[in-house]
Amino acid sequence: MMPHLLYGTGWSEIYKVMLTPMSEDEARARYEAGDKVKVACGVEPLTPDDPDDLDLEGDEPAVWTLLAELKRSTREPGQPDVVEVEFFNFWGTREASYYFRLQADGRLFLTNVYEYEFADSSGFVRGNDWSVLTEHSFRPDGTSSVVVRRSQPDGSTDVSKTEFQGGDFSTHWEPVPAWGDWASITRRDRSRPA
Repeated sequence: MMPHLLYGTGWSEIYKVMLTPMSEDEARARYEAGDKVKVACGVEPLTPDDPDDLDLEGDEPAVWTLLAELKRSTREPGQPDVVEVEFFNFWGTREASYYFRLQADGRLFLTNVYEYEFADSSGFVRGNDWSVLTEHSFRPDGTSSVVVRRSQPDGSTDVSKTEFQGGDFSTHWEPVPAWGDWASITRRDRSRPA
């Protein structure tokens, strides 16, 4: 099956549809202007009836979405200048979210990775219903941290944090992608260069 792209301003993880859908030309114009735009990519259809209908290789997600809001040339105070990439499994459950922030040199740097684990992974689970949420935070200076949140049966959450120094985050740097050039920034495995 061929990859299928959809464009809009948001992705409904429950209904697996693009919110405020738009044409590729409209989405590209928004991207070039630095306005918020979302791209979803998967096999067509994005939600087949049978997981066996998917021809996926390795650990690649069934669907990824990319949210870009990059003002680049017209920076405003408080402007996020961010690219967010989310990875979903066959059922449409979010497995991971990657956040890239624009740095002073004009490149993007992967600052945060959120990984979600669920008690039941046999069907769709809403992103907020995780049993374990692991947040990896990275800085260009080589410092990082890992925060693990585990939901408990009584409704409480156990939290642990570990900090690191001297990390090599050379594979966390990305150029601002040209429109349609999503292959590098949507890599799930960031341990190897593109």
